[in-house]
Amino acid sequence: MSRYIERRAGARVAFKSPLKLKNLKSGTFSNARMVNYCDNGLYFESNSILAEDTEIILGIENSPYSNGSDVIDVYRARILWRKRVQSNFYNYGYGAQLLADSSENMDVNGGRNMRKHPRWTCNQAVCFLSHNQQHQGVVKNVCPNGLFIETPEALSVGQTIELKLPDHKTDSMKLLIGEIVRTGPGGVGIRVSKICDANGQKST
Repeated sequence: MSRYIERRAGARVAFKSPLKLKNLKSGTFSNARMVNYCDNGLYFESNSILAEDTEIILGIENSPYSNGSDVIDVYRARILWRKRVQSNFYNYGYGAQLLADSSENMDVNGGRNMRKHPRWTCNQAVCFLSHNQQHQGVVKNVCPNGLFIETPEALSVGQTIELKLPDHKTDSMKLLIGEIVRTGPGGVGIRVSKICDANGQKST
């Protein structure tokens, strides 16, 4: 039995996402799957056999710890415990604690913060619709297929949102339609599925 007693700083949140895992001792890489997380750690499944206290680096796709969608962020962590799991893909489940120096000077396959698409920072106040209700927030960053809205309002993963943003190239407004793919204390990450003009006609 593990000598560790897990103490979570907050509630555990279900969040499935592919992981890239590096064993710092052996230098080997393997694939894994994140299942849930809390403020200071996460639970993931893997076929790699990792001992307690092993330090690893995790590359997390669409990281729930990062402001923005479609991103791979890298964190250093320590294995707290391991258990056998019944899964179609993985044999072991792990509890891991994020270390204080997480994401500092770490490297997985050549990059610490490897974005599939470039992201632009902004500070645009917006009103947006979801489930026929109006909400307010501030767009903090944008990439070609997503954005992050800082908002104190309670929203859920899977909700569809609509919002209008200025298009400075055409001096007009664009209607963005998307889905909330991540929520957190700072706001929501949105994957954009459709971009239209202000009249609802799909942009070319």
